[in-house]
Amino acid sequence: MAGELAVKLTTGLTLKALILGPVFSNRWDGSALVAISSVADADWATGMVAMTEQQTSDATGTTLYVGDFPAGITTPGEYLVVFYSGASPTPGQAGIGQQTVRWSGSAIVSVVSLPTITQFNSRTLASNQYATYATQLGMSTKLNTVIADLPGLPTKNVALSNFPFLMVLATDHVTGGVGLTVTAERSLDGGAFAACANAVVEVANGVYTIDLAASDMNADTVCLQFTASTADPHILTFVTQKT
Repeated sequence: MAGELAVKLTTGLTLKALILGPVFSNRWDGSALVAISSVADADWATGMVAMTEQQTSDATGTTLYVGDFPAGITTPGEYLVVFYSGASPTPGQAGIGQQTVRWSGSAIVSVVSLPTITQFNSRTLASNQYATYATQLGMSTKLNTVIADLPGLPTKNVALSNFPFLMVLATDHVTGGVGLTVTAERSLDGGAFAACANAVVEVANGVYTIDLAASDMNADTVCLQFTASTADPHILTFVTQKT
């Protein structure tokens, strides 16, 4: 990469940049992110990035210095860059500037526009607005794990296998009906009932299952109706989530 680091300071400096993060007790030593406590005083300047003066100083006597964020840093997250004056900065030396870098693991992360209230209410938030926030925080893996553990609704236009339901006998409305020939129909978004794509399979004790095809699920609201000659009709409705 090139030119990710930038700071405006007095002209004529020899400037070095120390990279800290994404856990601020770590720093870049030129080959890896290591604990700051493990770096000897004599090696404090090792791994610091040399900054190059890029433009003639302006009327205020300041100029722009730029440097390259180390390509060897592949851990995404937010990094603090502290700038020091001199060829070999020491541990007790005060920094003269700083910069925050949001790093994807290979490049600077672009700033994403904040979602509007309308986007939240209409569920039209762009997928990159979720993904980029996670990358900026170095939290993609953890966030995906949390999302995977959250309860979810059946998905619109996505097949749903082994959907279970109970059929009870019409004689007492309680006893599970066994050996029934069950007809399965679905109504999509309030439309007319039509046959489901697949047949019903008996499990036991009045419990049956059906593999709902994507065509059976292609609606915001799905109403299922299961009937058999000696059983009460079983009707249920659910709302799907968007892909």
